[in-house]
Order: sequence, then structure tokens, then C-alpha cells
Amino acid sequence: MLFGTGLFGKVEVVPGVCYVATSFFHVNFIPLVPTESWVIIAGSEKVGLLRSEWNGFELSTISVDSVVVSWLRFVMFVLCAALGFVGAARLETEPNEGVAFLALAVASAIGFFVSYRMSRATHESLRKVTADAAFPADFARKALAALGEEPTPRGR
Repeated sequence: MLFGTGLFGKVEVVPGVCYVATSFFHVNFIPLVPTESWVIIAGSEKVGLLRSEWNGFELSTISVDSVVVSWLRFVMFVLCAALGFVGAARLETEPNEGVAFLALAVASAIGFFVSYRMSRATHESLRKVTADAAFPADFARKALAALGEEPTPRGR
């Protein structure tokens, strides 16, 4: 059994700049308890089987979006695997049920992969993240500029 902490729930992705992820206590890579959320600087991650390292800064609150996405991705992954196995097993004895289970497995897989495509930051969502007191003002300007928006002064 493997346990420890690791990053899950990659959301608010600004390509080439940063993203938000949450550190979870996990058992066998099943995210169980969120401990802290981070803004990770893109390209700084060094992920191994037993340890992860990254550069970034801790947010003052845990990102609810990141936690929900972590758990939803896990559920979709498990559903895809379980429904796929059940569907394959049922194909010979109950072909209609087997096809239905396999279709649900495919739908779960599609949902899993679409969740990554939908994790890009929007101007509005990034503004909420950059409003966090722990988010450095200069980095906020860089992230907002990467989305093609002129940042407004935040009064820091």
C-alpha cells in the first residue's frame, strides 16, 4: 500500500504559467483528505511514485473546485473500469446489458477526459483565484496577461 500526500484536482489552468491543485492525503492514489491548495508554477513539477515536488505558493484557503474535481475524476475513473468489466462479462450472456454497461463506461471515460479540457481558467475564475491574499500581485498580472486580459490594479 502506498500512502502519503500528493497533488490532485488540477484546475484553473493558465497554459505555460500556472494552475491550482490541492494536496491530499491519499491511500494508493485515492484522494481522501484535502490538506492545502497550491498555485503551481507550470513546468516546476517533479512527480515520482513516492514523492512529488513543485514550485508555487500555498493559497490561504482550500480550493473547493479542485477538491470536487479530484473526487469526481476518481469516481469517473472507477466507474469506467467497473462498468467496462461488467459490460465485457455480460456481452456473451446478456448482449443488450453488456452493450449498455460498455456505453456507460465510455461515457465515464469521456467525462474523465473532458474534465481536463474544462479545467482551463477563464478570466472570471482566474480573478477569483488571484483575489486570494496569498496570490502575489506580480504573478496575478502575469497570469491574467497570459489569458489576454489587461490586469487591473488590486491595491496591494
